[in-house]
Order: sequence, then C-alpha cells, then structure tokens
Amino acid sequence: MIPQAVITMECAANREESRGAHAREDFPGRDDTNWMKHTIAWLDSQFNIRIDYKKVSKKTFSNEIDFIPPEKRKANQANAKVVLIFGTEELNNKTVKIKDMDTGEEEVVMCDDIIEYIV
Repeated sequence: MIPQAVITMECAANREESRGAHAREDFPGRDDTNWMKHTIAWLDSQFNIRIDYKKVSKKTFSNEIDFIPPEKRKANQANAKVVLIFGTEELNNKTVKIKDMDTGEEEVVMCDDIIEYIV
C-alpha cells in the first residue's frame, strides 16, 4: 500500500487544480483547459515516479446516450456556503444532508428539524 500512497501523493501534488475529491487550497478552482485529462503514473523499484496523461474521451459507450460536457457545479458558481442534498436515501429516511461548501463536511438532519438547524 505504501507504493500506491506515494504515487497518489505525487500525482496530487502535480495536479494544479481542485476537482471532485481532489482539493487544493493553493489551486481552489477547477481548470478544464489544462487538466481535463487522466493522470497515469508508474513507480519503479527505486521509487522513481513517471507521470503521464491520457486524454478524456468525449464518446459514450452507446449511441443512445449523448456526451455531457463538463461544467462547474451550480453551487460553486453561486458561491453557496451550504448545500442541502435530498437523495433517494434521504427521502426514504425523511432526512436532508447538509454540506458545508467551505469545509466539505456533511451532516444528516431530520427534515422536521431543518428549520431549527438553519436558523
């Protein structure tokens, strides 16, 4: 597992943007112009790392589905501080997931308690 951790850290340090679960304070924004690519890395027996990239395919596996171009999340565009998430699990449990957009922390709150939580 140590070799995989070394590769992951090196690739993360090399990627000068934030995307999905990969977040950097010094590069807080997503950069599709320079980083819309897959990172590929190799580690030799001396722990030397070679990093390369592969273009992201814009083709789908089926003619029934069109390619959906990447875009910034609406909450990020609106500079939202908090996002309320109502997925299938939350709807079934009568809960809402509250995500702090600055820290990424999430908390589950009962729907009946949401007003008290927000105020």
